[in-house]
Amino acid sequence: MYGLAAFFIAAAGARASAADVPSPSPSPTPSLAPIGKVTVATGSSRSLHQLPFPAAAFNPELVSGGDGAADDLLRTLPGIDLNRGASTFAPYGLTRISIGGAGTDRGALFVDGVPGQDGFGGQADWSLIPAHAVEDAQILIGPGSALYGSGAIGGVLSLRTFGAADVGAQPVADLDSGISSLGSDSTLLAGTPAGDHWRLGVWGATSRTSFVSLPPNSRAPGFNGVATTVTDAMRATARYTGGPLTLDLGLENGSDAQQEGRTNYDFWRSGSQADLRATESFGNDAVIFRSFVRESTIVNVADSFPKDPGALSYVQLVPDSDAGQSLDFTSASAHSDLLVRFETRGVTGYNSQASAKDVLESSGDGRQRYDAFAVQDEVNSGRFRLVLGLRGDDIDTHAEALKEGTVDQTAGAISPRVALAYLSGDFTLRAYEGGGFRAPFLNELVRSYRIGATEYLSNLNLLPERSSAGGVGVDYAHGPLRVALDLQSTGVSDALDFKTIATNVEMRSNVGKTRTDAASLIVSRSAGCNRYDVQYGDRDARVTADDDQALIGKRLTYVPAQTASLGWTRTTQTQVSVRVEYLGKTYADDLNAEPLGTAGLLDVSYAVPAGRESTLSIGASNATGAHYLTSPDRQGPPSNVWLRLNLGPHPKPCAP
Repeated sequence: MYGLAAFFIAAAGARASAADVPSPSPSPTPSLAPIGKVTVATGSSRSLHQLPFPAAAFNPELVSGGDGAADDLLRTLPGIDLNRGASTFAPYGLTRISIGGAGTDRGALFVDGVPGQDGFGGQADWSLIPAHAVEDAQILIGPGSALYGSGAIGGVLSLRTFGAADVGAQPVADLDSGISSLGSDSTLLAGTPAGDHWRLGVWGATSRTSFVSLPPNSRAPGFNGVATTVTDAMRATARYTGGPLTLDLGLENGSDAQQEGRTNYDFWRSGSQADLRATESFGNDAVIFRSFVRESTIVNVADSFPKDPGALSYVQLVPDSDAGQSLDFTSASAHSDLLVRFETRGVTGYNSQASAKDVLESSGDGRQRYDAFAVQDEVNSGRFRLVLGLRGDDIDTHAEALKEGTVDQTAGAISPRVALAYLSGDFTLRAYEGGGFRAPFLNELVRSYRIGATEYLSNLNLLPERSSAGGVGVDYAHGPLRVALDLQSTGVSDALDFKTIATNVEMRSNVGKTRTDAASLIVSRSAGCNRYDVQYGDRDARVTADDDQALIGKRLTYVPAQTASLGWTRTTQTQVSVRVEYLGKTYADDLNAEPLGTAGLLDVSYAVPAGRESTLSIGASNATGAHYLTSPDRQGPPSNVWLRLNLGPHPKPCAP
């Protein structure tokens, strides 16, 4: 695998050896103007082209729009495995994250600077993050535990939604509303200055959708398999700026409900959050304090399918709470950016399951505490960019289940990371290596459930995952063209996944070892009023060692073998966008007996100004009708033809 990388790197080095040294980051150069910057990779704002890690950023010009939730627009980001089992219509347990093919739960999510997965179960509730409110999305595709801790084995996805920080000297308002063959959704963004030091911002979103979600083998006589959802969410923010001090306050609340297509097959979720960020600057140094607290409640209702479809089987109640604080010290100089981080987080949760006769069948609860210390230095010297990072984590877990007993576990992890980039002319060559880990979620330790005829069992004896990842890459940027090729490998010991232990019975277990060898290619180019992008990813993700010989060589669940996309957007006074995607073979179980097939997708849209401050757009998402967001008993949304009105700024015009 790395022989091919060596060839590309040697060729790039030969081509660029005589070129001028580019100016140090973050000073802009003309060739980097269209490339963009991210902070998720190292914690400091850096050009994508000059990073020693592979990363990508959201480009709104490449998104056709038409869907209400954030997960659909994130398909334009390379590296994130949102293609299987991640539909917002999926039940609790399937809205999980994989990055770079590393596997389920091996990607960390942050939304507005706060951990975006609930601490009890690791879920990402995409339906409560409206696509139109997302102002920025960045992804690190590589080892991130040295900076972000548990779960960042394969990388980190960071989203920022509209807030007070986006408000200037004048009030702003933006309403985006649409109707489609699946339903309707609306998102309102609004903000205003409040005196000399304050800015206020708010967004609110609502969505109502329905479609045939259950595949034929999960339907039953008398039930049409149509899933319906109701989603409502809002976030209010305030920013205070006074001298060297900046305060950012946030409050949010949301709920979503899903009726899955059979009587007594339902799901409700609600939650609230408060968060704070305080930044005090001292010249080139700064102190940053972050804090958040949130609570959520989940109700999961299951019927007795396939034995008695529509008859109540059980009701699960899953309340949890989550709170965390972090303190960063940063110091920047001409050749070094130092970051020191202290972090703590506490999670508690409970799960109870009652039968149709209101008899307690199972219950479990627990608490976890994470304490961490991290230090990282970015050294810039001429052509070289060096990142050295180290993080230590201590995790205390107490969990107990009604039938299984009690476990108390203390686990520690040391996660190092080193990366080197060599800049020469239009080329950047990079190599990186890092360790990582993931502690089991309380949900995995204490909660069992059933989907259809299959029982999914918890396991109090789970061990934390340990990982080692590394890669090499070459990044070429010249004028409006950027080409990035990266090869990386991620190995995980004591990998957490469901194992088939009997017919229709799976148990959350530790797998001996898994390995993902991945290759990715990103090409983007602007030409006049046109913008093009090409993305390709290949992921050989499989089990390499286990006591069960039948598992060796099996592909990791919900990781597509290949992904490819081609996008084109032309923006003049009007805007037209086309995106074609291919999603390779994916499996939903450890024995690879449940193939999810392949899928080809087509998105198209056309937008025109409809007034002084409005835009009318029409389009189709997934025009091929592929069921690309799937699980054994779910089909993702079919084709969706939509009409939208946006009362806000027009797309920036371009003179042909």
